[in-house]
Amino acid sequence: MAFDGSKTMLGTGLALYYSTGTRLTYIDRIQVKVDIEKEDIKVPRKKVVQYKDKSIKISGTIGGFEYTSTLQKILLTALSDKGQDRMDFLAELEDSESGERFAYQLIDCQFTSGDIANWTVGEVVKKEFPFVATGIKMTNGDDRD
Repeated sequence: MAFDGSKTMLGTGLALYYSTGTRLTYIDRIQVKVDIEKEDIKVPRKKVVQYKDKSIKISGTIGGFEYTSTLQKILLTALSDKGQDRMDFLAELEDSESGERFAYQLIDCQFTSGDIANWTVGEVVKKEFPFVATGIKMTNGDDRD
């Protein structure tokens, strides 16, 4: 069964991993978008302008995760000469009626900004960080079409 808008899908799992596969934390919410920059192409003897892709950017925001010292160190690696450590994000959706699952993998993610210190005494520190990614994969977890 194909993924379409006629079914109610529930988010069942979100996790943040090092690109090596080590899990860093779980995430409460994720938003991912793809921005496609188009360039106008004028074709000879045609009045209608056509378009070609100039650049594609994958970006988004993760939020509601518990902030750990490991995540803080990853954010601070951006200050090093080697650049920021990369992570993969894994997200999964499930159709509660049929059990059909879809998994998303965001590849080589890097934070674009984030708080180093911002918390309230006595409360669990939860953050929201914007990120960019170099790739995205979507798989049907139960191998149905």
